[in-house]
Amino acid sequence: ASLRTGPGVRDPQLVLSLQKMLSDKEIERAAAAQKYTEEYPGVLPDLDEQVRDLRNRLNQAVEAVSDNARPSLETHAQLDMEHRQARVQLVYTEARLAAARRAVARTRVALERIPSKALAFARVQRELEVARQVAQAAQRAEAEARLVAVDAADSGVYVSADMGGTNRIPVSPNTARNLVLAGLVGAIISLGCVVLLEQGNRCLRAPRDLARLAGGPLVGQLPWLSLWELAAVRRAEEPPRALDAYNLAAARLSLILRDEAGDPQADKRCILITSAVAGEGKSLTAASLARSMARAGQIVALVDADLRRPAQNRLFGTAVPHGLADVIASAMSLDEAIVTTPVPGLSILHSGAAHHAPTELLSSPRVSEVIERLQTTADTVIIDAPACAVFADALLLARHADCIIQVVALGRVDADLVRNTMDVLRVAVDQRVYVFANYAPRDRSAACAPHFHRQADPPSSRNGGGRRRALPAPSGSEPA
Repeated sequence: ASLRTGPGVRDPQLVLSLQKMLSDKEIERAAAAQKYTEEYPGVLPDLDEQVRDLRNRLNQAVEAVSDNARPSLETHAQLDMEHRQARVQLVYTEARLAAARRAVARTRVALERIPSKALAFARVQRELEVARQVAQAAQRAEAEARLVAVDAADSGVYVSADMGGTNRIPVSPNTARNLVLAGLVGAIISLGCVVLLEQGNRCLRAPRDLARLAGGPLVGQLPWLSLWELAAVRRAEEPPRALDAYNLAAARLSLILRDEAGDPQADKRCILITSAVAGEGKSLTAASLARSMARAGQIVALVDADLRRPAQNRLFGTAVPHGLADVIASAMSLDEAIVTTPVPGLSILHSGAAHHAPTELLSSPRVSEVIERLQTTADTVIIDAPACAVFADALLLARHADCIIQVVALGRVDADLVRNTMDVLRVAVDQRVYVFANYAPRDRSAACAPHFHRQADPPSSRNGGGRRRALPAPSGSEPA
């Protein structure tokens, strides 16, 4: 409302500019007065009119500067930044609200089923009580019959009484039959429990399901690794299965980004890697993809933008205390903060120590300057962003990226949470989100080869201006 209805802004620079223009025009008028007279048409009268116009504009600018009720340019810039942050937070909060409403609906359905189960339980309790009373009555009748038989025997009278079909011959238990019955009952109960657990588990399990949810093929997938293989990947000693998976993902990603007609900047790209929640392997995926691209001959800059739970120091076996937070806070330059790695062509900008709120740091205009500076020296910039469903940091960083990759751990994350994260990212940056699957099955028959078709996406702007490179959209819903 202040931007729409405000009477103007205070701009001291405008006053200085008008003063200089007025001085120059007065000098020009004085010089012309020495050559021409007042009666000469088109010279002195025009200059006098220009001098009066500049003097009026200068007076208005001075009045605007001296009016404290008018906001300054810095106030407008701050209002615009707060407005953008509020819109991002609104999108994120609406996504969480939708997820909460779905959870409430599921809980309401479950609560509606409780009364019927309570009635069935009460009916079983009543039947049990009736059976107990019948058994007690039968025991009393048996005791009375035995007393009658004893009295008849004492009086010499033989009484033959039916004791309700009771067998007085001792019978030993049938062990084999009991074991078979117990095994069958146990198997039926176990099968029922497994079916109930499977029906209640909504986690994504197969790459085919993830590709259908994402609306296209996967960029790559890392098969299930043993503990020894996973430890080797973290030590940058990838086993052949992991090395092939990351190399294939890097090649597919390069084809996606370069399959554009007439884009001279196709070799300069910024890739954002995030996930729905922590623990899905996004940092490990970012580090491994950076190594694969560097080994392929590219110059890669890896940025650890997770200021809350940084992982690149641990994955690369380093202990660099400075990084992105220090560069944004202007505590040190980018050349001093970035460090090299044993992999040729790969450099890292670690997270550093965040002395302020990470969200405030990442919303600073300095982030765009840092990324643009990295893109001038590197072919590819890979940003390791925090989890998107927990913090808004990834949404702030996504507007600087040319490609967004969401890492999904199969069998560990709910499908609704993955879908909500994709929707939030697409709404925030208005571009396609690609998917990398972790913990994929080792059986290659469960996946199909991807087919990418060239499709021009409408250009969108970064930071409100500029041209974003369009990404080729994967065709169909075939899983990768």
